[in-house]
Amino acid sequence: MSRTKKKLLMVTKMHSKEQIGFFSDAYDAIYNRAQALLEEFNPCEIENGRCMSRMHDYLACCSSTCAYISREGCTTRNLRCKTFLCKDALNSNPKLKSRWERLEKLAFKLELAYPWTSKEGVLKSKEKLVKWHGPWNVKSLGGTNDY
Repeated sequence: MSRTKKKLLMVTKMHSKEQIGFFSDAYDAIYNRAQALLEEFNPCEIENGRCMSRMHDYLACCSSTCAYISREGCTTRNLRCKTFLCKDALNSNPKLKSRWERLEKLAFKLELAYPWTSKEGVLKSKEKLVKWHGPWNVKSLGGTNDY
């Protein structure tokens, strides 16, 4: 049994507050790993405020309707935005692509990658689900067969 599967099975036995803590820690770990991969591989190759595709400004990679975007960039730790890479950047390195896709898949499997939502917003949604439906189970986490 994989380490991820064991952790997901442990989550089903946790009290709801412990589950929120687990999701908070998982959010931070995935976010930090994505940042480390960006620093290691530099897939976007930002130069003079423009991305590698040279098709748009760096900030144009983000949605202009996002409430968290400023002239300096993102003002929050948004996991969905952090785990987004355009096709050119994603395909720039096979090793990066493999690692990135696993990381992105985990973020979606744990339902942590909400678009245009801060970490706090994601955790509030998780808390509401616990109140309405009770603690998560492995099935509600999307299963564990892929890990």
